[in-house]
Amino acid sequence: MDTVALSQGLASGLVWKLTVFVAFLSLVYKLSQLGRRDPRLPPGPPTLPVIGNLHQLSAKPFYKQLKKWSEQYGSVYSLKMGSDTTIVLNDRKAIHDLLDKKGAIYSDRQKEYVCGLVTHNHYFAFEDATSSWRSQRKIASHVLSPRTLDDKDGKFLIDWCRMSVLLLDLLKSPEDFYKHVKRTTCSVANVVVWGHRAATYGEFWGHNVYKALEMFSEAMEIGANPPVDQFPFLKWIPERFAGWKRRAIFSGREMNKTWVKARTLVEERRRESGTRPSIADGILDGTIDVGTEMTSNKLNHFLGSLVEGGADTTSTGMLTSLMQLSLHPEVQEKAREQLDKVCGSERLPTWSDFDQLPYINSIVKESVRWGPPVPFGIPHVVREDDWYEGMFIPKGSSIFVPVWALHHTEKNGYGDPESYNPDRWQNHTRLASELAGIAEFENRDEYSLSSLRANRLTCLLPSPHHYVYGAGRRICPGMHLAERTMWRMTAKILWAYELIPVDVDVTRFSEGFALSPLPYKVQFKPRSEAHAATIEKDAAVALKFLEKYQ
Repeated sequence: MDTVALSQGLASGLVWKLTVFVAFLSLVYKLSQLGRRDPRLPPGPPTLPVIGNLHQLSAKPFYKQLKKWSEQYGSVYSLKMGSDTTIVLNDRKAIHDLLDKKGAIYSDRQKEYVCGLVTHNHYFAFEDATSSWRSQRKIASHVLSPRTLDDKDGKFLIDWCRMSVLLLDLLKSPEDFYKHVKRTTCSVANVVVWGHRAATYGEFWGHNVYKALEMFSEAMEIGANPPVDQFPFLKWIPERFAGWKRRAIFSGREMNKTWVKARTLVEERRRESGTRPSIADGILDGTIDVGTEMTSNKLNHFLGSLVEGGADTTSTGMLTSLMQLSLHPEVQEKAREQLDKVCGSERLPTWSDFDQLPYINSIVKESVRWGPPVPFGIPHVVREDDWYEGMFIPKGSSIFVPVWALHHTEKNGYGDPESYNPDRWQNHTRLASELAGIAEFENRDEYSLSSLRANRLTCLLPSPHHYVYGAGRRICPGMHLAERTMWRMTAKILWAYELIPVDVDVTRFSEGFALSPLPYKVQFKPRSEAHAATIEKDAAVALKFLEKYQ
């Protein structure tokens, strides 16, 4: 009996040891596979064990590195972030085939720990395609639609009054143009969303979005944080030992305080003087149905995110445009030929002049093409396994649309992509937002053979268009407001002023989630006394009307 028990004990011990050994081998195997690229995936740069390509995310600037990898490994390639997979689409056909045509499975977002700290998980642009996201997007798409923005009241408020004040600011203190541009785009967005405007940049409604986003760009920059999503144990590092975590938490607190204050000011105004035509008032009055339960804090952040999307990227695009315009007097002159023919010096251009001023649209398109405000976009996530041209795209992969790389790759339709050349858009008269969803993606901004020859390009390239507003079901719902704001600002500034460079360097841009030109100096010279007089006359009437939005 003792012999049998001993044999059973030995057998049991052997089984236990074999189990531990097999488990150890399994763990070693899994660790050895971390960071490795599945041979079925699109090609990509060599990986290291465990971390994959994580060590290469520190390349500066990262948006240019994405283009370099595309040149090495193809327009569709993959990166490994630990066990996670990222698919980069520097290819317009691939973007159309996957994000546009298969939007049902390519519309989720990454669940990022740092992003959650910053946004309190209330930023709808980073939410998965859930019923909550669809409700918020429905609201944004409706209230920021062309029909709403182009009605009589909307055109009067944004087109005439807002931009007239900007021109007056530039007349009185042109050296502060940076703040004037930022105040204008911020104030336009706040009028539409909260029902409040700002007379100066220093007022809350003139800079609140920039305060909210002060550290957001740095906190969300690729390579700025440890790989906490790939190695979750890193999230337990105490704040005092993690500067990246302190930065994200502080940014989140500042963002929350900003939109809580905005909501408080709106509630106070509603009690004292009633409602205004704004998104916030519509939701609070019940005339805009949110469609789902939304906490007070989530509503604050939803409204704030609309301001963020409509103000910061628009001001960045405009500052990039003004920088390039100052260096290209021939572009200014070509625009003024159309402006003078349509408007003379007696009146400012308005949105109703759009069809007669096609070169202004070309300038807007080329500015955001050359310097996209968000250079690598916001990644999509695929919710099920998929294949593309024989390459495997596993469920949960992040899908990057590298906007800057797309815009600066010649085979995507841009001859001499580093050059600033609005003439490349001379036959593309429609708004980018009108062309973003058509089935024939090659013709969204068609290039004719004659226009290619006119621009002295040596070969027939694919048709170009830009991806500043994204693609697929996650395309920016604020693109109509952004395009209209940039067009209005561009047309009115070029009608009123000659831009002369004083200290301009097109290589000096901020590093972060957004691509913004660092401060530069440009002289704004009024074109004539008649133009200056028209500015002052128009602004006087506008300021009187805008008193009720203070």
